[in-house]
Amino acid sequence: MGNRLRELRKEKSLTLRDLAEKVNMSFSNIATLERGDSQLREDTARLFADFFNVSSDYLLGLSDNRNPVSTPSVSPVQNEALIALYNQTESLTEEQMLDVIKYVEFLKSKEGK
Repeated sequence: MGNRLRELRKEKSLTLRDLAEKVNMSFSNIATLERGDSQLREDTARLFADFFNVSSDYLLGLSDNRNPVSTPSVSPVQNEALIALYNQTESLTEEQMLDVIKYVEFLKSKEGK
């Protein structure tokens, strides 16, 4: 984790003091994290992940993917509809799936009128 933090800081050409000032943290705390002498707390990991625009998993060394694709949040009704739609369409042909997409686009266009 410390190596990732150091790598991200250097990519932005920031000194330890610069980063400390930007994230409102003490210079010594960041140095301790970079050396691996201290573990990153969840809230601090989120702070650094947001600052460097990477995932917490990347920062913690759990993933090599800096920015995994995030899924949009959906309401429970939307989630239920998506599951039902998936269950109903998984055995369709490619042509039938394209028809489903066209029908959804048609419904959306009707809504705008």
